[in-house]
Amino acid sequence: MTADATVHSPLGAPLRIREHTLRNRMVATAHATGLVREGLGLPGDGDYWARIASGGVAMVITGATITARDSQPRSGNLIEAFRPEARPTLQVQAQAISAGGALPVCQLVHLGRETRGAETWFAPVAPSSVRSPREPSRPTRSSVSGCPRRARCWRPPTSAR
Repeated sequence: MTADATVHSPLGAPLRIREHTLRNRMVATAHATGLVREGLGLPGDGDYWARIASGGVAMVITGATITARDSQPRSGNLIEAFRPEARPTLQVQAQAISAGGALPVCQLVHLGRETRGAETWFAPVAPSSVRSPREPSRPTRSSVSGCPRRARCWRPPTSAR
């Protein structure tokens, strides 16, 4: 390649996804700040996401937002989206990321049969009682009657619709 050759990379090119146009093709993948106590964000959480977004990525994915009470670790270090009082935390994150010029995306999680080793108040729930190799115990087998309750955990609160 000569010194005057131009390298064309698709990473810097805008990308249209339905109604969203991303400024480039770089993404801050799912992770969290650790600025969470008892399932709610702490001061500074939004500032972190604003810094990430203003760094130039087109999309920022906030990680591990719990959708159901039976999926939360006892440590309370993950945002608990099933709680109405967590909504301001999620709004601050979305606004901070948008203000930095990036598309905010939230990774919704139900830990299912895995607790990632975290202490929890609930037994893991899964489609079967097959133990994950990463877990010390078998999960509780999900019942048909429990499915509607778990499905409701993925819906936004009525006030958010």
